[in-house]
Amino acid sequence: LEPGDCVFTYTAGYASDVFIPGAFKHGITYVGSPMDRNEVGLNVDNVARIYDNFPEGGVETLLENFKLETLPSPKIGEDVMDADVIEAVAEGVIFNNLCHLMDTHVNRLLVLRPRISAAERIEALISTFRFLGDKYDFSFNFRDVSAVVCTEVQYHALDGKGDISFELTRRAGNPTLSADDIINYYEKRRGSFEFVLLALEDTHSPCHDAKIYVGEDGEKMFKEIDDIRRNEVPCSS
Repeated sequence: LEPGDCVFTYTAGYASDVFIPGAFKHGITYVGSPMDRNEVGLNVDNVARIYDNFPEGGVETLLENFKLETLPSPKIGEDVMDADVIEAVAEGVIFNNLCHLMDTHVNRLLVLRPRISAAERIEALISTFRFLGDKYDFSFNFRDVSAVVCTEVQYHALDGKGDISFELTRRAGNPTLSADDIINYYEKRRGSFEFVLLALEDTHSPCHDAKIYVGEDGEKMFKEIDDIRRNEVPCSS
């Protein structure tokens, strides 16, 4: 994976499975290691080039987060985990570890890579990092950035870059963009994202291992999953 990749997941048993449409419910951004981030251009020079409106201390906090390598100190007996993804959850916008999520929370995972320029990827990643620490938006209102949901982070980071121009859909009276909406956008405009991989839980494995599909096999399996999405009843506005 590369910094800036969009990760979409489905976890069985969550209340959100009922009211969020599609076979994928959650959006996460892969940000890699501090070395990966530096290699793609997350540094003080690019921050200064792109933004000049940071609040006091904002640049310092951003640069510290660029260098953050692991999640907060684990409990006794727990392994130290790399901080390699950013996601918005009920507790707010946080770092997390992708392997941990796959081992404990995820039954289905899709990775798409935005087809944007290197400069646009830097802007998108800086935008993503700027949301760290923000509150979760339980009203799901994409016009209000004082609090955000998972795919709202991706929306603000990517909209208007490359060939990506999302249309928001009203749900419960608010403009929103679900993980399913982003995947539908990819389906209609294949030039906007690149398929990277699909991971599915192996239901025959006693350890619930994942099967990973890439290339043509991945695309074929994704089409089968896509049939599930299209047969589901969408949320009403």
